[in-house]
Formats: sequence, C-alpha cells, structure tokens
Amino acid sequence: MRIEVLPVLIGIVAVAIGIALIADAVIADGTFISVERRRGDRAPRNQIGEGLLGAAIIALGAALIGRDSWPYTTLSVLLAVMLGAAGVAMNWRYLHAMAVAPQRRTGETSPAAIAEPDSDPEKAPSGEKSPASLG
Repeated sequence: MRIEVLPVLIGIVAVAIGIALIADAVIADGTFISVERRRGDRAPRNQIGEGLLGAAIIALGAALIGRDSWPYTTLSVLLAVMLGAAGVAMNWRYLHAMAVAPQRRTGETSPAAIAEPDSDPEKAPSGEKSPASLG
C-alpha cells in the first residue's frame, strides 16, 4: 500500500463517523435502561448541533478524500470549521457536562468546596459582637 492512500482511508472513516453522527441526531432518542441511576438530570443534547458536527466531519472527510487535486478542498475545510463551531456552540452545555461532570457524579468535591467559611460568632462582619455572645 502506498502512503498516498492513507488520507483517502482516513477520509472514508471520517465520512462514516459523520454519517453516524447525523443518523444519531435524526433517530429518536430511546433508552435501553429502565431506571436512571444518575444523581441529577443529564444536560440536554441539541440534535441540530449534533447534525452540524456530523456535517462538519463529512466535509473534512471530503477534503481528505479530494486531496490537493479537488478544487473545493479549501471551501470544504472552511465549511467544516463553520459547521463545527456552530455545532459546538449549540451543544456547549452537553459537551461541558460530559467533560466536567464526572467529578460531580462520583461525589468527589473540589478543595474549594471542602473549605468552610469563617463561622465564628464572635467575629461579626461589621465589627460588632453577635447577639448570642452578648449574654
């Protein structure tokens, strides 16, 4: 196999992934699990944004398959960047929850959440003593 075929193979894989993303956006959500085990609700997924991400990946795959001989390679990459940015913007909450939320789901807390505020009744914010300490 020649090395020139590698971008074409990667492009075909990218197109297949893009088609899968678009199919996932179009097909209605269903769940195989009858009981939800999460503590909180999952962030909603924007189906149009997911479709735009799939279209962006297809455009990048087309640019890889077309290589330098295809006259629309630059246009395809620019379209992919625009579609990808729009798709990420529409799914930002979902992507952020998937990237950051596993800490919250496992019950781990950050060091800032562990630190307790100053709760000394002798130190009131205005410099006065609290009513409980006056008696």
